[in-house]
Amino acid sequence: MASSITASKANSSSDLRRKVRIVAKIRANNDLEMLGSEGSWHKPIGDQPTSRKDSYKFDYCYEQGENVDQIFSREVKPLISQVFDGVNASVLAYGARGSGKTYMIQGSDEKPGLALLAMAEILSICEKSGNIVKVSCYQVFQDHAYDLLQSSGHEVLVLEDSQGKIQLKGLSEASIAILLN
Repeated sequence: MASSITASKANSSSDLRRKVRIVAKIRANNDLEMLGSEGSWHKPIGDQPTSRKDSYKFDYCYEQGENVDQIFSREVKPLISQVFDGVNASVLAYGARGSGKTYMIQGSDEKPGLALLAMAEILSICEKSGNIVKVSCYQVFQDHAYDLLQSSGHEVLVLEDSQGKIQLKGLSEASIAILLN
């Protein structure tokens, strides 16, 4: 199977105003891959060659060595200021099991992920402006939505209203001041 990735290294302000930006990050090899790796990223699947070719186009592609701070500065931080101007923004992590989605969003004690970096930036802006922030946090896993602010991982009902807008019934909301205490 052949694949190609096309990516632009530019990140202009017009790129940030687009409705959707798609970025990728090449993850590091895991321990198992390191044992059997000969330095090749392309590994055919199965014994038979295939005529199928996949091609993906990204607005930007981050290399293995680029850290979460760099991705936050280039991709997420510009969105936060737009949120305070009334623009909705979402950041999604998508990929195969073990590809680093959770680490990218949550991070670790030593290296915070995109969610913590975003919250720190939001709180900084709120402190300067006197705004109050309320948050909800949920995870979609195997076609079910779960409230991550509830310790029990309460399942949330996903409903569509008469105007076609998605509503999350039972999703909790908390003031940041409550979360910090």
